[in-house]
Amino acid sequence: MKSAGPAPANRRILFSLGLSQALNAACVPIALIIASLTVVQLAGGDSRWAGVPAFLTLFGSSLATLTAGRIVQRTGYRRLLMTVCVVGMFGAALAGYASIKEHFAWFLLGLLFLGMAVGVIQLSRYAAAETSPPDARARAMGKVILGSTVGAIAGPLLVGPFGRLAETVGVPALSGPWLAAVLFYLAAMANTWFLLRPEPRELAHRLGLAAVAAAPVTPAPVAVARTIGQMLRERRIALSIGSLVAAQWAMVLVMAITPLHMHTHQHAVPVISFVISAHFVGMFGLSFLSGWLADRVGRMETVGLGGVVLTAACLLAPLSTHPALLMVALFLLGLGWSFCFLGASGTLSEGLAPVERGRIQGFNEALVALTSAVASAGSGLLFAAFGFRNMALVGLAVSFLPCALFLASRVRPATTWTVPG
Repeated sequence: MKSAGPAPANRRILFSLGLSQALNAACVPIALIIASLTVVQLAGGDSRWAGVPAFLTLFGSSLATLTAGRIVQRTGYRRLLMTVCVVGMFGAALAGYASIKEHFAWFLLGLLFLGMAVGVIQLSRYAAAETSPPDARARAMGKVILGSTVGAIAGPLLVGPFGRLAETVGVPALSGPWLAAVLFYLAAMANTWFLLRPEPRELAHRLGLAAVAAAPVTPAPVAVARTIGQMLRERRIALSIGSLVAAQWAMVLVMAITPLHMHTHQHAVPVISFVISAHFVGMFGLSFLSGWLADRVGRMETVGLGGVVLTAACLLAPLSTHPALLMVALFLLGLGWSFCFLGASGTLSEGLAPVERGRIQGFNEALVALTSAVASAGSGLLFAAFGFRNMALVGLAVSFLPCALFLASRVRPATTWTVPG
């Protein structure tokens, strides 16, 4: 019989994690829309710089998450999230100040710090998996990511009001939304301090001990924590990380350049914001469905479905510059990413010792962020050289990779790595 004791604590942790995801997600559209437009202005109208803000944000994310997994093992999630909220506030404030003073280097540095906060808060979704039963981990992460829907919608909608607020005090409209980002991270820090209790790793430890005690056969302990290289030789892990990298690459390649693509066709910033909102609704709004599919239908099957949806999005995106069609294409782009993201993420917490989870999860987040950072930088260069349509064709080729990895997963069952001795 399962104990009902931890359930209230688990629900509070899931709520707190979801609220942090929402506040963090509200800052991402600001970084994507405002930063891409601002950096082109600071670069004298050179569109080749359009992908650089997303590159720096994601590169900062990869730097932070590469070590965050190890830090979580020592300090837990609460201290780490409190720290990165301060980093996020500093990055947003620096970017806003630099946009007012038209200081190019400071603006880019602010985006780097902002990316560190974005990446680590996104990484905290694994706390939901660790504090949930194995057969409900994808759904738990889906519930947490669902909170990002609110932020994904609120972020773009606040661009206009905070822009007008900035103009009333005599500063450029594009500098106003950075104040909103500072306030969001301040709220996320307060949420972590008051609501993220108990420490998720402590609760996960208690649940883990209960699961071992209730199991009919006690699993053999892992004597030595495996290296990253050893874990990557496990086929299940390699396919999962490959799926996450491919989905992120395809999604970022098209999404990062869409604001500039629309801006060059004379669409107003509020219209661009609504299109990006549709994209984030696709990413987060149906995350519960994505998690349910991953737990019920199969995780690699959900990845394969995500690849099909991503392919459809990349086919639709270059057909027209009409906002309605772009909204549909960007929504599907986000939905396909969501299927791949939760399908593949759900496997990374399975069959791993507690000392291994943080290491492989941090490595995965860093690799995904670094890959998408390169895609972001490349999107600006491809857009300037070949235009949006040809760039979307590159995304189309990449979007088929999750389908290929799903087919590879069906060739033979994934093997389980065993510690010798």
